[in-house]
Amino acid sequence: MTASALPLVSNHARTARRVGAFGAMALGAAGVVASGGTASALGLADCGPAQSIGTLSFDGTYCIATFNNPSPAEFTLPAGAQSVTALLVGAGQGSSWINPSVTTVFGYTGQGGEVLYADLSEVDGNTLTIDVSEEGITDSTISDASQTWTARGGNNTSLATNLFCQPVGHDSVYLLLGWGSGGYPTGDNGNCVSNGPYVNPSAEDADAYGNPVPDGLRSVDWNLGGGGRVAFAPETLDERDYGQGGELIVDEENATATAIDPQLGVIVLSWIPTASTPTPSPTSSGAATLATTGASTTVAWFAGALSLAGAVLALAGRARRRAE
Repeated sequence: MTASALPLVSNHARTARRVGAFGAMALGAAGVVASGGTASALGLADCGPAQSIGTLSFDGTYCIATFNNPSPAEFTLPAGAQSVTALLVGAGQGSSWINPSVTTVFGYTGQGGEVLYADLSEVDGNTLTIDVSEEGITDSTISDASQTWTARGGNNTSLATNLFCQPVGHDSVYLLLGWGSGGYPTGDNGNCVSNGPYVNPSAEDADAYGNPVPDGLRSVDWNLGGGGRVAFAPETLDERDYGQGGELIVDEENATATAIDPQLGVIVLSWIPTASTPTPSPTSSGAATLATTGASTTVAWFAGALSLAGAVLALAGRARRRAE
């Protein structure tokens, strides 16, 4: 063999080198995939396991748990939950009417339930008792081991007696209008048909105490806690959201009215999740790979197998060259 001559390489040796190199590249790629680069994207699975109460969703940043069943129950915040906030809405008050004569209707619309934003970042323990108020009866509450947050139901707020009025053009109708979460009914007091203002978190509305909407609740797009409205037949009223006060449709011609039920309360929890704990997955070389998905585990195993096959073929090639 001269100095300029290249050693002959058998096909087995070439194959061994190619497979070995490919296996090494695949193993490196598997390490990147398995580790997820810097961090895997968060999703609904990171919000914790399904529980017996509430509906769980994920808006891309925050986990949102919604509770609208008026029955006390416990909810466990997942470990590592951050920036925990809550929206509490009391149930609306009912509406009622009488006709003291064959030509006159007296009535009142229900007051909206209170709307409250609460900071739960320092809850005592991870277990919360959730109690959603029923229509016009109770308050909505969240309790931990040492404290309680409350949004009052419409029955527990004082009547806006100064808004008792006679609608313009309706000489035989006398009405008492309920509060909304934002205070007195809006519009001209004289027409006596506007409902009390509601609160919509997605519209940046403050709660009943003037507190600004927390970031984790800005995706909640409901008109909450509005005072009951009045319509005159044959007009109708569309259905409103949680905490709406009871409403009236007045049939002035027959001196009667139809009372529309109030809406029950609701509670919404919001928090930023942390990533699910990754599971160690051993490779054929004995190293551990932190696999975040089934696919990354498969890639790591496949790369390890290819690397091992390349080493075996390389040894075979060397043995063949010696024999030759």
